[in-house]
Amino acid sequence: MIEGKFEPDIPCPHRSLPDFRDAHTVAALPWHPEIAAAPLLTGVASAADQGGGRGAPDFLEALAAADGPAGPAVHLAVAYGLASVPREDRDAAVRALLLLAARGRLDGELPGRELAELVGLGTLKAAPVTESPRAAAAAPQGAAPVCAVLAAGLPGLLAAARPQAHGALPAVAADSARLSGARGNCPR
Repeated sequence: MIEGKFEPDIPCPHRSLPDFRDAHTVAALPWHPEIAAAPLLTGVASAADQGGGRGAPDFLEALAAADGPAGPAVHLAVAYGLASVPREDRDAAVRALLLLAARGRLDGELPGRELAELVGLGTLKAAPVTESPRAAAAAPQGAAPVCAVLAAGLPGLLAAARPQAHGALPAVAADSARLSGARGNCPR
């Protein structure tokens, strides 16, 4: 029997590489983006609420392109990206949102509820939350995913946002609903 202390916190030297998230984590687990997303949420969240450098543009798109199921961790990463301070992260989150929708893996309710909750807590700012859906809705086939996200998140976002955002968010939601042809509830 080998004796010795188990050291679970031995850091991987690859974590210091700038492309660690895309090159290693998602590639190592392409069949399960949830497992890949969970430990990387800290970086996305940090960039979203503090603007501390690049969060994870390549990581978000790699998650959306992965073959496994997209669950709460993937959708939370996309939600953080949609409200991120760095423009590159918002653009990557828009691309990830559209890719999830194109592959039939978007659950619009998850990022919508998360965005509303995080803006309500003061973790995220409402302004980027308005810009990202507007950009996504302008893309081909982008109106239906935006409609689904905002249908779930709009009540909470309006309750949490400053009065200035009250005109912009419903306008984006209305345009998305009109462009997607939604009647009643937006498609999920």
